[in-house]
Amino acid sequence: WSLTNISFTYAYDIAFAMRLFVQKSGRPYDRVAFRWVIITLLLSLMEARRKHAVTRKDLELMVKLGLVKPGEVSFLQDVTGHKRMLILLHAAASVARIGGDKADAPPDAPKNF
Repeated sequence: WSLTNISFTYAYDIAFAMRLFVQKSGRPYDRVAFRWVIITLLLSLMEARRKHAVTRKDLELMVKLGLVKPGEVSFLQDVTGHKRMLILLHAAASVARIGGDKADAPPDAPKNF
């Protein structure tokens, strides 16, 4: 329970920092980056709980819920576990950094992501 709580706390902190520094760009960089953070967190929790990789059916449910775009399903299914986590979190940080640059965020703002 403690690790789950910490994970959601960090996700909230990331969302707050992105809204504070990135939203000013006028583009949805913050929403895209945070959506990828949430996807990473949820898929990791699903795999930990079920003790196996997420299935296509799980990903299609996430599409129905609006969390995953249809074009992202094949990538998310092909790359699993820690590899997926590293790729998605790196991509989210890159998108947030680009958004921060476009919004003229302070130079130390990307450290918060």
